[in-house]
Amino acid sequence: KIEALVQICVDPSSKETMIREIRALIEGGEELNCQNLIVATLDYQSEEFVDNKKIIFVPLYKILLGLFTI
Repeated sequence: KIEALVQICVDPSSKETMIREIRALIEGGEELNCQNLIVATLDYQSEEFVDNKKIIFVPLYKILLGLFTI
C-alpha cells in the first residue's frame, strides 16, 4: 500500500510552479489511490486544499530530522 506521494520543489512561490506540482500530485494520487499528498520544499510550510484534496507543503529538513512524519 502506498502511504504518501511526495513531490520535491525547492521554491513553490512561482504560480506556474505551484500549479505544476499540485497537478502532478493530484493526478498521481488519483491514479494510485493515495490521499496523503506532500510537497517537500526548501522552507515553505502550508496546507492547501485543491479539488477537495489536501496538499501539505513542508520544509524538507523537517522530514529529514523526523519533525514531520509521513
